[in-house]
Amino acid sequence: MKTLVKLAAAIAFLLLTALAFEVHELSHHFFGWAVCGAPGTISFTQFEVARGCGVSESRLTELFGPLMGMALAYGGAYWVRRRASLFGFGLIFASYFHLRFLPSLLGGGSDELDLARRSGLLHGSRFGVAAVLFVLALPPLVIAWRALRGRWKAAVFALAYVMPVLILAISDKVDAFFTGANPALPGLASARLLNIPEIVLLVNLGVATSFLLFARLLRGGHAVGRR
Repeated sequence: MKTLVKLAAAIAFLLLTALAFEVHELSHHFFGWAVCGAPGTISFTQFEVARGCGVSESRLTELFGPLMGMALAYGGAYWVRRRASLFGFGLIFASYFHLRFLPSLLGGGSDELDLARRSGLLHGSRFGVAAVLFVLALPPLVIAWRALRGRWKAAVFALAYVMPVLILAISDKVDAFFTGANPALPGLASARLLNIPEIVLLVNLGVATSFLLFARLLRGGHAVGRR
């Protein structure tokens, strides 16, 4: 029974990470729509503001996604501090805010580094941006660490820290498969609702439904364990 519960927890965590990733992208889309006055374009992993959107509005839209990830991490930490919460603990890491320093450090594409280079903030230094992101991510991580108990504390923390990499690693492949040049379901990829490809909405709905089912299974497993 314990093995099944652990497996369900791992799957639920990965599903939550996928949802957090999409919240990041969708927050770009809807915030950009609000400040630019027109919807831009979006896929699973990419967004663009509407043509003619002002420079300030575009930069704010680019910043809004990382801010949403930060809000998820700090929200999870707040939840954990108020009471022992598996969901809150998972949200700290599923937000993958703790990993956002890596793309900047490596000089790869990231909203924060791109924004810093365009605005001249921190002189566009990838090391400066990475350092700021690393420090901002520390408080939720400290709270998560303190919430853990038992001899496997370090192992659980390390696993939670790195598991989001699995979702991040396949995200571009998922995007190419569903909304790339030769999508698996071209009709759904081209059809749009709120200027979002319908396949994106359907996949997100499926992930959200699966997460809720696994979360319910976990609650049931814990309930059995308390008897």
